[in-house]
Amino acid sequence: MGFFSQVMDLGIHHAGDDFIEQQNYRASNVASVALGLAAFPFITASFISIPETAIYPGITLLLCIISLFLNKNGANKAGRFVLSISGIIGGTGYQFGLLEEGDPLLVSIFVVCVSLLTMPWVFIRLSEKTELFFSNLVCIGLVLLQLFGTERFDAASDGGVTDLFRTGGMYYGSFIIAIIFISLSAFCIRWVNEQVVSQNVKLVTGMEETNRELQGNSSKLEEYIDQLEEKRKEDERRKWQSDGITALSGVIRPGVLLEEVQDELISMLVRYLEANQGALYTVSDAKENEESHINISACYAYDRKKFVNKRIEIGEGLVGQVCLEKEPVFMTEIPQGYFMITSGLGEALPTSLVIIPLIHNEEVEGVLEIASFKVMDEHERDFLEEAGKLIGAFIASNRVASKTQVLLDETRVQTQRLREQEEELRQNMEEMTATQEQWSRRKEELEEEVFNLKKENKDFKNQLATV
Repeated sequence: MGFFSQVMDLGIHHAGDDFIEQQNYRASNVASVALGLAAFPFITASFISIPETAIYPGITLLLCIISLFLNKNGANKAGRFVLSISGIIGGTGYQFGLLEEGDPLLVSIFVVCVSLLTMPWVFIRLSEKTELFFSNLVCIGLVLLQLFGTERFDAASDGGVTDLFRTGGMYYGSFIIAIIFISLSAFCIRWVNEQVVSQNVKLVTGMEETNRELQGNSSKLEEYIDQLEEKRKEDERRKWQSDGITALSGVIRPGVLLEEVQDELISMLVRYLEANQGALYTVSDAKENEESHINISACYAYDRKKFVNKRIEIGEGLVGQVCLEKEPVFMTEIPQGYFMITSGLGEALPTSLVIIPLIHNEEVEGVLEIASFKVMDEHERDFLEEAGKLIGAFIASNRVASKTQVLLDETRVQTQRLREQEEELRQNMEEMTATQEQWSRRKEELEEEVFNLKKENKDFKNQLATV
């Protein structure tokens, strides 16, 4: 079985992955072996009866070997051509080798040759038109030559030999061989077809498996595409948040006061969020006789009636509650009468409301309120919370800067007062110094006058004593 398999697969590696070409190699190899084996009875009979005629079936055997050799070396097309004409060449030569001139045709050998007319159609493709034409031309020409040929090859045979092929065992054997060849041709055709069908079934099965794999891969691909799309959307959301924070940072830049940019700040946030209304509240500092409360600093598209009372106590209403609890509020069901969004076509309740505490160092610096007709997405709420931290830090910074400025102003006033007092003191000192100098001069004058008086008095006394 191993040797037969090796013979069947002679030269098959030259076919590569071409399944049909592989079957051509196998079919021609099998047929070459079968035809060569079929030539042995004729060779044996010829050696026994007429050794000279053994060359004709020997030619068939030789051509079968040549076909196998060509297949082994990758020339399968040439090998199949040689195979398709090998049997009929040997049969025709055998026919003329056995007959003497004037003898009638040996029907048994002729039948074998006629059965071999199927060989070109079995082993040569319809697409190989040249090989098919010449192989049929050779085969049909040799059969017709047997039918109508008038000259016979002279063979040293006696009547017994020809009788052997007319009525003897070789007569019936030839018919059996013809039937075998026809059956073999049909078998080869059937075998090749079944191999093709089997391969097609495998291909269909493989295609179904591949299709299932492709469907699985398609699902994975769709999942991967969904992941990429989600990642792209996430990247867009992050970029949107980053751009918003950048724009906000450009508004609340260092060195500016809240009063200067508060209107621009709330306007920028409302427009960036594509909302409809917004308000910015700040928490006032506690005073000696007054607690902290909430004041509205700026608003965007709000009804003025909402801000008749601009002061909100901490814990009062939604804004005051957010300030008290330090937790944001996201609402999609707005209480009736809270406020309305007004446009030229009328007014209506907003669809969503976001109130964010503006916290810095765990202290609430203010509250941000945004209302919209559309429900805000999570990334928009996250953006507002992040913006709230920046605004809280900005308000705290402004508060510190304001207190610092007040302290600086007070220090400046006190410094100015000290300078004025110092100047006044200096002037007083100068006046005192001048007064002291004046008194010193007056004292010297008085002392001099006293000295002069004393001297005059002494002189006067001396004069009196003399008298």
